[in-house]
Amino acid sequence: MLLKEIENLLKNKKDSWRDIKKYNVGEIIEVKYQYAGLGLKIRKFVGICISKRNKILMSTLKLRNVINDKAIEFNVFLEKPKILGVKKVEEKKMKVRKSKLYYLREKPLSRSTFKG
Repeated sequence: MLLKEIENLLKNKKDSWRDIKKYNVGEIIEVKYQYAGLGLKIRKFVGICISKRNKILMSTLKLRNVINDKAIEFNVFLEKPKILGVKKVEEKKMKVRKSKLYYLREKPLSRSTFKG
């Protein structure tokens, strides 16, 4: 009963970018989020979506990019209030045959490098 009420609230949200069904594995995605360093700063992360998980309140995207010759993976919890926006930068950068692109961890870093 309570879960159905929560689902109805989530369906009526005004933030259409929180709908995980709009994003697919293999697309380049940009995330804007608040960072609580010295004051509140707005940062962005651009990466290839290597996985997505659709749960009621814990929908996540896992993004990967290479910054300063180091592979960075960023988990995006779409329901967190610190996430300010998510948008597609590029449609289907690579041909995808699997639902998870974890094999990119074994490939050369040039396969998962993208400019933001």
